[in-house]
Amino acid sequence: MSSSRKVHKDRNKRIFSAIGLNESTAQKILGGLSWPEPAQCANWDITPQDQLHATLSSHGMRPASDLRALKHIYKDVSKRHPPIEGATLRLRNNFANANQFREGGRPYIPILHFDEITHFKLTQYWLDLQNSLGAAFRSPRRDQYLHVTVARIPYEAPDQAFEFIKKNRDFEVGDIDITPELFESFLDHNGRLIGGYISEARFPLLG
Repeated sequence: MSSSRKVHKDRNKRIFSAIGLNESTAQKILGGLSWPEPAQCANWDITPQDQLHATLSSHGMRPASDLRALKHIYKDVSKRHPPIEGATLRLRNNFANANQFREGGRPYIPILHFDEITHFKLTQYWLDLQNSLGAAFRSPRRDQYLHVTVARIPYEAPDQAFEFIKKNRDFEVGDIDITPELFESFLDHNGRLIGGYISEARFPLLG
């Protein structure tokens, strides 16, 4: 995940928290997965290396004063939870989209899940975080599990999607750094991301 700071005149600044993946881990993921030939996945939306992350909470468009308040909350919550060591990410046969078989253009989204122990501990952290954020900052999650999206495959290509899962179902990468971060991103007037994600603060688990 990018930590560089860029100045954008566009005021649409979005704040969210996530477990960002460092460069080494991101390289292991994108370099370790078995991908189709370039011509066969030219229309896939593959997540760029510097944008791989597991979202914790989205806070929408926020002024600077809210960012300061959010930093205090995240810092306090992280003090109450011990470090998570030995974390791994696995593909197995996971798709993020539970409605993938319905018509309507929904893509197939292969995702990486955390191992069971890491997922349990992160869920405990997330529940504490949601309670601490309160109604002013809390936003409901639309998915059931914390995960890392690696690609979006067009819904017209189910055979390619399942072949990708078949080839990579045993994929696993370990030694994941579990450190919650607050990120900001800038959107253009059409809602498209300008540049990458910018890390505003990291909150090591210190409990």
